[in-house]
Amino acid sequence: MFPPERREFLWQFSCEKHKGGRGIDWPEQGICATPLVEGDRVYVVTNRGEVACLDAAADPKAPQEARIVWLFDMMKELGSVQHNMASCSVTAAGDLLLVNTGNGVDESHEKIPSPKAPSFIALEKKTGKLVWADASPGQNILHGQWASPAFAVLDGVPQAIFPGGDGRVYSFLAKPSDDGKPKLLWKFDCNAKESVWKDGGRGDRAEIIATPVVCDGRVFIATGHDPEYGEAPGCLWCSIRRSAAT
Repeated sequence: MFPPERREFLWQFSCEKHKGGRGIDWPEQGICATPLVEGDRVYVVTNRGEVACLDAAADPKAPQEARIVWLFDMMKELGSVQHNMASCSVTAAGDLLLVNTGNGVDESHEKIPSPKAPSFIALEKKTGKLVWADASPGQNILHGQWASPAFAVLDGVPQAIFPGGDGRVYSFLAKPSDDGKPKLLWKFDCNAKESVWKDGGRGDRAEIIATPVVCDGRVFIATGHDPEYGEAPGCLWCSIRRSAAT
């Protein structure tokens, strides 16, 4: 740790609350995502549903204010509507950034405002350009989508592993595609087939809030609920599927 006399405030990055209100930007909450830092670049998802790339150095024209290199507004560009908050932390996959858009239900919890909007996207790291997008799980979103993706190379195949809002884990080929749509490698349902979702945590079908962990060629994922829903049926799964779509 640096001694007190060597600590210096360098810069800050701040965002106004979204005008859409509590349904997409919960009151008294700020930026909930963990930043990703690579070299002189800082990548973070904001409370406004934006993916921001910042210069890690202070802007000489505006000291103590972060310089925005590029900004990708997911709700504006993709039509996604986050539920309560966009809290996904971006994941690096070579030249790509993997992001969960947070697309979810509306404030009434009875309707998905934008079921055809992407939930999982890959952006070009240097420019913020959209590389591919996937609209799974579409109409099957249970609540919100707050979990962060993972990246791993399994059996020589680079995989973008996303926790979905339907309680499933999806794996896509972590490479650019010609048609802007990723290749699905496999998916796994983290709930029993007979499980039923009921709003407020009253059912036995659970969401995925956690980030997948990859170790020794295996993917580990835990289920749960929005903490305000109380305790949920929690399961820790270990998947060894590698490349075949299921």
